[in-house]
Amino acid sequence: MGYSVVLGNRKFTALLVGQVISLLGDVILTAALSWFVFALEGTATAISYLAIATLLPNLIFSLFAGVVVDRSNRRRLMIASDVTRCFALILIPIVYRLGGLTLTLLYAIVFVWSSASAFFVPARSAIIPQIFQDKDQLTTANSLMNGCFEATRLIGYGISGVFIILFTSVGAASFDSLAFAVSAISIVAMGSIAAPLRVKREKQSVLGVFHHDLSEGLAYVWKNFVIRIVLFTAMLGNFFIGIGYGFVVVYANDALHTNAVGYGVLLAANTVGTVVGSLLVGKVKFRQHLGMTLILSNLLMGGAVITLSLQTQLTAAIPLQALFGLSIAIYNVNYVNMLQATVPNEILGRVMSLDQVISYAILPLSLAIGGPLVDMIGIRAAYLLSGGMLALIGATTLIPSQYRKYSY
Repeated sequence: MGYSVVLGNRKFTALLVGQVISLLGDVILTAALSWFVFALEGTATAISYLAIATLLPNLIFSLFAGVVVDRSNRRRLMIASDVTRCFALILIPIVYRLGGLTLTLLYAIVFVWSSASAFFVPARSAIIPQIFQDKDQLTTANSLMNGCFEATRLIGYGISGVFIILFTSVGAASFDSLAFAVSAISIVAMGSIAAPLRVKREKQSVLGVFHHDLSEGLAYVWKNFVIRIVLFTAMLGNFFIGIGYGFVVVYANDALHTNAVGYGVLLAANTVGTVVGSLLVGKVKFRQHLGMTLILSNLLMGGAVITLSLQTQLTAAIPLQALFGLSIAIYNVNYVNMLQATVPNEILGRVMSLDQVISYAILPLSLAIGGPLVDMIGIRAAYLLSGGMLALIGATTLIPSQYRKYSY
């Protein structure tokens, strides 16, 4: 299935353009804030607080967000989320100019920004199958979108170091606020989208609706062996990524002794691999050997991080960063494709939200542990521990044959 076919869909193209622009702002801002906080405090612990503020909303809101996504107009929900993020981020330069920007306030603004994203992301994932009912078109659309996202990350991370020097981290917040305004306009330009058929139910209280809908999503996930295994291993994998590999800014400074530009190059290298991996998924039928694809991806991730722990030169770390990006893209895109192709659309929002919660709920804890751990044992040892456990997770999932041989 060629990419030109899905690009011919006006609704998808409008969505894609807006998402690329908003993601560019997010990428630059994420890199800029990490550098800003590390420059102020000089510790991995301060970086962990920033990351926790970013990730905690997924734990708090995602389950509720899944119910909202499946019971509301997904397009309108995405527009509301973009508007919220736009106004939240513009507070950073305003408060900074007034001289009142503290780290606590910065963390609070980041929390609001990320909370709106907790509603936006499952809505976006659930709306794509409403645009493409054909499984091949769906796979191609996801591959193209993820490839464009990673190409955007490549550009964003590639210029982030220069952007920080020229416009400062505060300027990055202004840029991202504008990007969310553009994204909201692009979603408006999509026009109306037919809602999925929903089963009519008797009127219930808000708590009753939440309990019923959440139970329905949990029951679906629990009955699917492969989804259970992937969610559990993703949770473990994210924990060990968080206690080591999650501190790239510290790795750049302490292990490679590079500056903001070198830090941006490391992030860009990761994204090069992710772009290649994402586009590869659109050309290779990994779904025919999905289980082994996910297992090998975990093993490659672990091997890349272990080898990174031994490097002292930026030039040696760059290809390893790319290898990590390649493997994680193949893992993530294939898994999302599987969910969108096999889960009934009327409960897809809840399943995607459960995926967010179960896969990422562990990250605030791992980052809370990881920051002090990196400060205590050093970034190299933390990378070695992180990579070793990722490889062990991949090796362990070779055992169940139902998972190893899974295809769809």
